[in-house]
Amino acid sequence: MKYGWMGLLIGLACQKPGSGERERAPVTAGGELVYEVTESSMAGPVVHEVKLSFTEKGDEWEVNFEATAPAEGAPPIRVNGELVPADNVISAYSLGRLYLPTAGRAADKRTACGTVGPVRKYKQWDVFPVEGLCGTMAGTRFYEASTGMLVGWIYSGAVDENAVLKSSR
Repeated sequence: MKYGWMGLLIGLACQKPGSGERERAPVTAGGELVYEVTESSMAGPVVHEVKLSFTEKGDEWEVNFEATAPAEGAPPIRVNGELVPADNVISAYSLGRLYLPTAGRAADKRTACGTVGPVRKYKQWDVFPVEGLCGTMAGTRFYEASTGMLVGWIYSGAVDENAVLKSSR
C-alpha cells in the first residue's frame, strides 16, 4: 500500500497547475452555430444550411442538429465541455470536432483531426487550419484562432464540400 500512496504523490507532483479541470469550449446554453454548406459535383452545386444548437445538461452539452433541404436533420448527441462526443468525433455532417482547445492551437501540433498549420486567413477570420482525417472525411477544418471554434471546412472527393460559419449566437 505504501507504493500506492507514493504513486499518487508523484502523480500529483507532476500534474500541471489547473490541469485537473478540462478546458470548456466557449458555447452558451441556447447558443447556435449556423454553417452554409456548398456541395459541388458533376451535377452542379447544392447549397444548404446546418444549424447546431446547444442545451446544457449538467457538465455536458446536448447538440441538436437541423438542416435545410436537401440535407436532413440528425439525431441529437451529447458532448463534453470540449464538445467531444463519447465516440470521439461528430459524424453528423462529417463535422469531426467543433472546438480546438488552447493546447492544440500551434503550428505542427497533432490533434484528433490532423496536423495544425500556422495561422492564416480563411474568409474574415484568422484561423488555425487542421488538415487530416477526422471521422469520415479527410480535408481541412478551420478553427478561429482566438476562440478555437470551427468556422469552416473544405473536403475534396467525389463530392467537394465547402462550408463557412454563417452566424453564431
